[in-house]
Amino acid sequence: MYVADRSGLVWSLDHAQPTLKRPFTVSGVPAGLASDAATGRVYVAVGLPRGAQRSAGRQPALLMLDAATGQQVASVPLPGDPGDIRLDSTLGLLFVVVPDRQTVETIDVRDPKILRSTDGLAQVTGIALDQDTHTLYLSQLDGQLAVVDGQTGVISDHLTLSGVGLAGVAVGGGRVYAINTPGQALLAVDPATGDVLDLPLGTEPAALVIGPQSGAACILEPAVGAVVRLDPGSGIELGRVSLGQDPVESPSLAPDDLWARPRLAISPMDETVYVIEPQSGTLALVPAPP
Repeated sequence: MYVADRSGLVWSLDHAQPTLKRPFTVSGVPAGLASDAATGRVYVAVGLPRGAQRSAGRQPALLMLDAATGQQVASVPLPGDPGDIRLDSTLGLLFVVVPDRQTVETIDVRDPKILRSTDGLAQVTGIALDQDTHTLYLSQLDGQLAVVDGQTGVISDHLTLSGVGLAGVAVGGGRVYAINTPGQALLAVDPATGDVLDLPLGTEPAALVIGPQSGAACILEPAVGAVVRLDPGSGIELGRVSLGQDPVESPSLAPDDLWARPRLAISPMDETVYVIEPQSGTLALVPAPP
């Protein structure tokens, strides 16, 4: 697993081990990161520091690194500061959210270049990729879920899931899941029918990930300082792990503050959950359930 910090350092850690290894260094402010073990590549989308001006040698870009050495092997200029990214390793395509352009850029990582730009995607708060169908799902702050064909870049649907506050999205088990922070809800979507199941949480969720083996929803709830595991079909709690910190308010959903929202990642091997807190600069490991 790789974790980037705002100073341009990219750290690595072994599976389920709470020890960060020596970092790579990139030029710019990392905003999104993906890796491909099969090709030995790490992809980092970097923007400019706040207030900095673009120049010939200083611009937002997708950087491609050798995972063994950290050496940069290629870069692709981006039209604006990036947000999160997702990699479709089967197609050799990488998708980059560019918030100030309201676009998703599709990049060919085998012949590094931008293939196309999908516009009309305002206030994106999360991006998820269904690797089986090559479909992108993007949560938008106004409560919309955009569905994009990853092979063509065409927006195939816009689903209304909730009111304002849609704050993250994940896929698993043939369904799409999203959270609404002020609405205190987990939303389960059947992409075949568009049917939406609204599951009340009773507290504000800040981040979401779906277990690739169990199908359980793991939700970060800052107000109780815990990661909670739920059955996403019924909303029944399966367990919770305290993060050992004081409860805090959910981070802001303002567009300029989206980088500061916490993120969850999950191990495909045993479902260990990694909790990344950008504002405090911390990484916590939540052990897999027995």
